[in-house]
Amino acid sequence: MSCIVAVVEPCQAQEESQEKEQKPKVWKWQYGQSGAWCDHCSDHNACLDEAYACGQALLQLTHGRHTYSIDMDRMEQHNTQTGKRRSIRRVTDESGTASVDLSKVAAAIASVVSRRPHYWPSGIHYSPWGTMGQVDLIDVSATMATVMQQRLHDTAHADDSAFPNSQCVLAQKKRVARVLHIQNFDFWMCYAARRAAVVQKCQGARLPEALPAIPAPQGMPLLEAANELLLWHGSGKDSLRSIIQHGFDPRISRAGLYGEGSYFTPWACKALQYVKTSLQADDSCILLLCRVLVGCPYQAQTSYKGRRPPERNDSFGSVHDSVVSVAGPKQGNRSQQFHDEVAISENTQAYPEYAVFLK
Repeated sequence: MSCIVAVVEPCQAQEESQEKEQKPKVWKWQYGQSGAWCDHCSDHNACLDEAYACGQALLQLTHGRHTYSIDMDRMEQHNTQTGKRRSIRRVTDESGTASVDLSKVAAAIASVVSRRPHYWPSGIHYSPWGTMGQVDLIDVSATMATVMQQRLHDTAHADDSAFPNSQCVLAQKKRVARVLHIQNFDFWMCYAARRAAVVQKCQGARLPEALPAIPAPQGMPLLEAANELLLWHGSGKDSLRSIIQHGFDPRISRAGLYGEGSYFTPWACKALQYVKTSLQADDSCILLLCRVLVGCPYQAQTSYKGRRPPERNDSFGSVHDSVVSVAGPKQGNRSQQFHDEVAISENTQAYPEYAVFLK
């Protein structure tokens, strides 16, 4: 009996290893049956993942003659005809991206994004800007002040005695005085619809490995398939009311190093640079912690002056969803960039989730 031994050259093995490492993470949903886990169909999988990312507690799916009520909090599905209940779970799919009939899931996604996210808290309304129309500002300081203080501390560079007046040093000295959860349902629906479109457009797109990520508070899901991140945004107090009511308007933004648009960063100390005040250690200010759809990013190696992100290298002539600049030396710049930044040019690609008051 003979055996065949496959010899893989080192360079080939390295390429295969790198290809495996670069493979984007794909999720799938399963339900329990007779002591085993069975996969949901690809159409249901897309609907479940969208509902999960939107923070929806309940969802209905139809399969043949049966209708299933999905409870995301209990991770359970209920057959409304037979009364049968089964556990569900979300796991990584090692086989790759499943094919999805997008026309079949469009109606389900529309029904998902039109519902109030289940993780939105209720509580005392507080608005330092007076009447805000359809926007609710819920004071969540009791539960979120400590969490935001930790996020602030973790996203500010350590003290540097060489730059005693830098925003990095001041950010370390700031204390969270109040946290408001922003509930702008009309704008949330626009953002959620945009997120679904980004998922379809940027399948397999990867974020720069060097870009830091701010952990989401417990119970607040982020959609990895859209490269959705939590990032800080700093702005003058006069602009905050407009942002909270209408979102980020790139048309009135000033051009930065990486094009026209709205700028975000994983660093609180960088966001403080955009607060329009001669900030001192005892000055009060407000930062916004926002959901941002980075999508398919263009990684800038030098400054960029476009009104929108550059075009992608594909046959459709589509553009990147964002411009990302990671910290480090840049071509043509004598100085080194110390903070990471993300720029977007679409109004509905960012949603202000929290207003964090600092003192």
